[in-house]
Amino acid sequence: MSYIDDIVKSTGEERATLKVVEKSDINRYGDADESVTEKKITGVFELLSDEREEVTEGNFDSGDLRAYIPAGFENIEEGNILVFQDKEYRIQDVQRYAVAGEGHIEVGASRK
Repeated sequence: MSYIDDIVKSTGEERATLKVVEKSDINRYGDADESVTEKKITGVFELLSDEREEVTEGNFDSGDLRAYIPAGFENIEEGNILVFQDKEYRIQDVQRYAVAGEGHIEVGASRK
């Protein structure tokens, strides 16, 4: 069990929806056309404030999402969408960490 699993157990489970973008295109009217499938995921989710390093360095904006997700979830990839507190965030950054065969995924996502 990873320490993210321990945090989820000690702080309570937070849920989000992962929208896996299977097809992305622009229709003949110039509108985005995406085909997605949805699944529930758990983890630790944090909305970034102005004071966060990621915001002050200019990598993300205030209100963007940082998520720490147990490594067992699939399709945590750039371009897919996380829905947290009824708002959609496009995954921009994915870092995978493994320690002794277990780990977590750190995700940075911006408002869609």
